Amino acid sequence: MRPALCFLLPVGLAASLMTASPSFAADTSAAGAAGASTVRGLLQHADGAPFRAGAPVAVFAIPQDDAPGPSQEGASRTSEQVAAGAVDAGGRFAVTIADTERLRGVASPAGLVDLEVRAVDGTAFAPFALTRRLVQVDGRTTLVDPDQDSSATDTRRGRTPAEGLGTDVTTGTVRSTGTVPDAAAAGLPVGGTRSSGGAPRTQVCGETLLKNIGSRRVVVGSTYAMVSGSSGRFVYRAGAATSLGVAYSVNGSKRTWAQAGTTSRASSVEIDFGKRTGGRSYETQFRFGKYAQWCRPVGSTQNQVYNHVVKANRFDGGAWVVSAPTPSATYCRPYASGTDTTRSTTAANVWSHGVRFVGPLGIDLTAKTGYTDKAALNYRINGKTRQICGTSDYWVGTPKRAVVR
Repeated sequence: MRPALCFLLPVGLAASLMTASPSFAADTSAAGAAGASTVRGLLQHADGAPFRAGAPVAVFAIPQDDAPGPSQEGASRTSEQVAAGAVDAGGRFAVTIADTERLRGVASPAGLVDLEVRAVDGTAFAPFALTRRLVQVDGRTTLVDPDQDSSATDTRRGRTPAEGLGTDVTTGTVRSTGTVPDAAAAGLPVGGTRSSGGAPRTQVCGETLLKNIGSRRVVVGSTYAMVSGSSGRFVYRAGAATSLGVAYSVNGSKRTWAQAGTTSRASSVEIDFGKRTGGRSYETQFRFGKYAQWCRPVGSTQNQVYNHVVKANRFDGGAWVVSAPTPSATYCRPYASGTDTTRSTTAANVWSHGVRFVGPLGIDLTAKTGYTDKAALNYRINGKTRQICGTSDYWVGTPKRAVVR
C-alpha cells in the first residue's frame, strides 16, 4: 500500500467553502413523496481479500457543476453523507438512502444525481462513483440507472408502475485504490454507525477543481448496416445520458490512476447523426476536470486532501462519424423489406476505450450510452429481407450492438 498524502489548501479558499454547502431541502408537501433506495456491493482490498466485517461504509451525494461555460479552477463544493453503515461478513455491504426526495436539491436539470460510495478498512480506501436519475414511481421519488431509462421513467409521469424499475443500486465489486490515515479522513463515521445522513456531522467533506483537462471525444453509439438496401441511424436527443469512467489516485500522478465507477452527464441539445451505411460509430464531446477530494473537522478551516479524482463535469457538444469494424453478431432474426425498426430501451455496449486518457493518466476510461427514449438506434431495411443480429442478444432483447446483414 502507498502511504497517504495530505495537503493543506489555501486558507482563503478553505474559508470560502464554509458557504458552499448544497441544499438538501425535501418537498414534504406531497404525502408519500419520499422513497428509499439501497446501495449494495462487495468491497475488496487491491489483492482481492474482502474488507473486514464492521469496516465503515457510506454514500455521499455530490452536486453537479451545471453552470454555463468552463468550470472555474479553484472552485469547491461540499458533499453530503446520505447513507452509512458497516461492511458485513465476506466484504458485502448494503446501506439505504432512506429519503431519495432530499437528493432533488443536488440533481442536475436532467434529474441526474452523482453519488459516491466510500469505505475504509484500516487504512485501505475504496471509492466508487455512480450516477442515478431521479424519477417518480407510484407517486414516490426513486432512483434508476440513466443507461436503462425509457419514456416510462419520465419524471413528469406520476403514475409509472414500479415493475421493472430497479430502485436499488448494485455496484458490483469495489476495490481499494489507495490509502488514507483513517476512516475520518474520508468523512466516514467511525464504528460503522448506520445512518441515513441525519446524524450530527463530525467532518465537512468536498472537492476542489484543480484543473480543467479539456474535452474528449466520446463514443455514444454505433450502427452497422452492412448490406445494400439497409441504413442505420442514431439520434442523441437533449437529455440523453452517457456514463463515463471516473478515475481515482491518492497522489494524482500519472500511472497511479484506477477507474472505479462512472458518472453520467446529459446532452443539452439533440444530435441526429443521419442515415448511414456500413460500420459507423458516433462521437460527441464531454469536458473533464481533475479534482482534489478533502475533509476537515467541523469548525476547522484547514482542508486535508486525501484523494484525487478525474471525471466528466459537463457535456460539450460536437458531432463526429467515424468508420467502425463490424463486430461478431450471432443472435439473428429476419426483417422484411420496408421494415423500419427502432431500439429505444435496454443498455448499449460499454466501450472500454471510450474516453482516451492514456496519455495524461496512463489509462483510458469507459463510455456507455443506453438505448432510451432520448438515445435511439434505428434500422431501415429495403430491397429484400435481411437479418438484424445482436452481439449479446436478439434485437428485441439486449443486443448491445446490432448488425444488419
